[in-house]
Amino acid sequence: MMRLFNPVWLVLLVAIVALFLAACDNKKEFYKTVDADDIAPIDAMNTANDWSRFFVDLYPPVLACANAHSSQPAIILDATPMNKGRAMAVIQGNDKSIFECVIETGNDEPETWVKSANTTFRGPIFRPEGAGLPLPDSCLNNIQIKTTDNAPVGWISYRKPNCSGE
Repeated sequence: MMRLFNPVWLVLLVAIVALFLAACDNKKEFYKTVDADDIAPIDAMNTANDWSRFFVDLYPPVLACANAHSSQPAIILDATPMNKGRAMAVIQGNDKSIFECVIETGNDEPETWVKSANTTFRGPIFRPEGAGLPLPDSCLNNIQIKTTDNAPVGWISYRKPNCSGE
């Protein structure tokens, strides 16, 4: 009669579990990335004098940064392309904590992740799909971003000119 807790069976069981865990992608991903080439740019992006003019190129890395925040849902307050295929994004979590993220554009994991003391941002704010609708604000123009086949990507919120926010 074969014993279940025979050392050979135990080693075999541990090896099978280890292989299974290695094959699984255990990375937590709050937001699912759509193919950036499928994003339908809006007119405001094409004429913007802010980071949103690079939105399609910055979308994958800033979404990876938003996924890296420990307090979900997280939103993008600011972003900029950098040299050598990197991007920088300022991410605010649901707990209002703000981090600066530097990431290679083809990577899922931030290169650097530091708490930000900055409270002034160039805007606009991007809320990925899954972060919920932006709150109504008379100073913001909230525009839904979609793919070319009309799937939602998120919301981008531009500050209206000459709006004090009071």
